[in-house]
Amino acid sequence: MMPQSLGVIGGKPNSAHYFIGYVGEELIYLDPHTTQPAVEPSDSGCLPDESFHCQHPPCRMSIAELDPSIAVGFFCNTEADFNDWCQQIKKVCI
Repeated sequence: MMPQSLGVIGGKPNSAHYFIGYVGEELIYLDPHTTQPAVEPSDSGCLPDESFHCQHPPCRMSIAELDPSIAVGFFCNTEADFNDWCQQIKKVCI
């Protein structure tokens, strides 16, 4: 697993999913259309815990059902992160 990986967006025709993992031949996904309010700390410094949890549990689908049009997301916080990502991609692709 690449630490820079943010996940994969894809799905089935007329249905988008945010894939966060897999078990065997099944993909685990969340609905990317679900929104939650931004977290604003209170004067006491407390954060509302419920905003860090999914409103709906993750779902599963067979990898065979996946539409081939997907997007893979990565985030590199530093130049060193980017260089590490480049090395990992080279290992996978070559």
